[in-house]
Amino acid sequence: MLGPVKRFFFASLAWACLNCGSTDTQEPQSGSGGAQQTGSGGSADGSGGRTTGSGGAAEGSGGDASGGAGPDEACSGAFGSPRVILSGGRVNSPALSADNLELFYIMGESSEESFMVSRRNSADEAFPEGVALPELNDFPACVGLDKTLDASADGLRVYVSCYANIDLYTELYQFERPDRDALFANPTEVGRVFASSGISVDELTLVGARFTSDIATSTSTRTALDRRFPDPHPLPGLENQAIFSPTLSRDGLELYGALGTEKTFAVVRRPDLDTPFGTPEPLTHLIGDLMTVGAPDLSDDCRTLVFVGVDYAIQWAIYQAER
Repeated sequence: MLGPVKRFFFASLAWACLNCGSTDTQEPQSGSGGAQQTGSGGSADGSGGRTTGSGGAAEGSGGDASGGAGPDEACSGAFGSPRVILSGGRVNSPALSADNLELFYIMGESSEESFMVSRRNSADEAFPEGVALPELNDFPACVGLDKTLDASADGLRVYVSCYANIDLYTELYQFERPDRDALFANPTEVGRVFASSGISVDELTLVGARFTSDIATSTSTRTALDRRFPDPHPLPGLENQAIFSPTLSRDGLELYGALGTEKTFAVVRRPDLDTPFGTPEPLTHLIGDLMTVGAPDLSDDCRTLVFVGVDYAIQWAIYQAER
């Protein structure tokens, strides 16, 4: 889910703790056609996101603390109508590989969630129900806790964070594998993050927010993949705006996530990296009649956005939109 910033854990904060990551989770609240809660890299419910989510982060080139490499024509334009690519059960914290064929996500009820992966043969197909990743599910630091998930664009690294309190820092672990048929191994603690955080496509920048304290959206940048993330600091323009389970475009100019107390699915933009982010724009054209949405993950090329949505029948699904 480290496409651009998947959301590290963040799906839809519709519940206070769906999955805080790809990273936040909460039980659904009634809504009026809008996204009510969300989390990234994390979870749709707001318990975790896409830290690695991210559930869902921005891409940030060269480890620039502001995230992003500058304007990119591909990272512009509106997304079309979303379609369901995976459904069934409580799903959260999606992270899509760069080739669009492998989807990492979290499935299950709060504190009983499992790390999952699904594969498809074509980007035009829906994903079948995935298989569990035992090497992650049996990791001692995650047993019995809510989870968040994010993945690198090539699918060879995953970032997981597991927590009991969505407002506190939690350890972020990096796992690796030599190829897609191998098991993930060598967990390494690479820093502390908010349950609602997303990681960039280059895996050097985290973006996230707390749920009740320090109302701001913060970022943290490391200089290399073998280094830890330092303490976060507020993003310019978002010092008083909490964007949960965010995902950042690779040029650093767009940030998708769940906005504020209502956890409204929204995007904030800036014209260049030297300018603060502007006023959040609700993504009403993507939300439709969904009761809640969140945990966005934006692809490497900025053309694909995946997120978790829950309808009024309390059916969970992962959606994909293109531009």
